[in-house]
This record gives sequence, C-alpha cells and structure tokens, in this order.
Amino acid sequence: NYRENQRISHVDHHEVVGRIRLLIRIGALVLFAVLPLWWLGKSRLVIAALALVACLMLVDRALVLLASADPRIDVFTLANEASAALWRGENPYAAEYSNLYEATKLDLGYSPGYNYFPAMLVANALSDRLFGDVRAFYVFAEIACAFFSFRLARAFGWAQSEAWALSVLWCCNTLSFQVVEKWNDSLVLAAILGMLAMLAERRWLLA
Repeated sequence: NYRENQRISHVDHHEVVGRIRLLIRIGALVLFAVLPLWWLGKSRLVIAALALVACLMLVDRALVLLASADPRIDVFTLANEASAALWRGENPYAAEYSNLYEATKLDLGYSPGYNYFPAMLVANALSDRLFGDVRAFYVFAEIACAFFSFRLARAFGWAQSEAWALSVLWCCNTLSFQVVEKWNDSLVLAAILGMLAMLAERRWLLA
C-alpha cells in the first residue's frame, strides 16, 4: 500500500550519497586551488584542474542512479513500463500503465500513459536494455552537454581554460543532478547545444 510506505526520500543507498558528497567536496577544493593558478597564468594546470572537476561532477551524475535505484515516482515507473512494452513488441502509446498514485491525494483521476516523443521512448528503452536503468542516457546527455558547451565556447574564440570553465559551470549545475525524477531535459539540451556548436563551427550537415 503506497500510503503505508510513503517515502520522504527516494534514496535507497545512503552510502552512495556519501560518495557523491565526497566528490563534490573534492571538486570544490580543486576549484578554490584553481583561482590562484589562474591569476598566475598557469594555464595548463588550470585546464587540468577544471577537467578533473568536470569529470568528478559527471561521475556523480551516474552515482545518483545507484543512490536511488528505484524511485517511486510516475516518470520513472511509466518509462520502465513503456520500455517493457516496446521490447515485448507492443505499442507503448496504447499500452495500459499502473497508477502509482491511485487512492492517494496525488491521484489526478485519469489513466496514466506514456506521452513523450518517440526519441525519448527509444532513449529510455535502450538505456533500460543496455544499462538496466531507463535514466542512463540522461547521464550520457549530461556528458554531451558539457562537451558541446566546450566546443561552442571554442568556436567563439574562447581560450581553452575559459571553455573548460564553461563546461564546469554546467557540470556544477545542481538541477542536472535530479536524474532521480528528471524527465527528458538533458536529452533536449544535448541536442540543442550540439546543433549550436556545429553551427558555430560551420559544420552545416552535422548541425
């Protein structure tokens, strides 16, 4: 019964949360160390430090999936059921879905369904089949966003250190850690940033 087992938190593995926080603290310390190096003009060290912070934050994205392996929220359960329907050979847009919030205050009184574009469905289904979690491609999309942010900055003539700083700014965005219940924001952003980067580099066909 959902009422009897309501969770305030979606976290299943608190020890993983400890690792996430540790990497964030390490990243913060490295960023503090970068400031004097930047003022001293040590560009190679600055680039290495910023690249390290970006990697740590992106690893944290993947750890969020381990920390919250089975969040009880409709966007997760619907994606799982849609993926299962697709791999069974059924039409996910006509399948029946369980109502996670039935008989609770969150029940809106309509039958739930998978209402996202086919590209999102394919991403969820491939993530499920390849990695066992429908959210895995969201993490790869976050990596793509960081990569295309760097490419976009470089295309506009920014120095490498400045381009890395822009990528780190994206990677430190706390909203993009919400892959527990996140929808498809990262996939859309990766596509948009990729297109903008290719346009800035005059790679018209890739754009």
